[in-house]
Amino acid sequence: MGSNIVQLASKFNYDDIKVLVIVDDDKDGKLYRDKILKIEGAYNSGNVFTIRDIAGDVKNNGTIEDLLGKDFIESMFKEFYRSGFGENCDCDLLERNPFIEQIKKILNQQSNFSDEILEKFKKKVSNDFAPSVSSFDEKFPLLKSLVDEIKEKI
Repeated sequence: MGSNIVQLASKFNYDDIKVLVIVDDDKDGKLYRDKILKIEGAYNSGNVFTIRDIAGDVKNNGTIEDLLGKDFIESMFKEFYRSGFGENCDCDLLERNPFIEQIKKILNQQSNFSDEILEKFKKKVSNDFAPSVSSFDEKFPLLKSLVDEIKEKI
């Protein structure tokens, strides 16, 4: 949804539909949050947030992918890289830095890199994320924290 979230928020405001808006904490997410807050009407600091505003344990400039944990994102990226570039990626993502930021740097080393490739990876993560209910809390504690905080807000 990313780049069209501001237009969607504007449409909901126009139709008088009250929503909770949550965006990534990266540069784009903060820009979207600030633009949405400028829409006159229903939006304010009580219903428009970055993921870090809600779950303080999220890395500064973090994205939703950071809530899925290093093991999951790293394994997904290695699979994606192998299938897309025909070679193994010997990368080791650092916990302290946003994963997408690190992945973008790795992909930038490829001569045919484009933002479209990064978007394909993010789409793959979204499509392939299917945790079991029994292991959700243990494997994805940051995501669980975000979900719990959202429940309190609604």
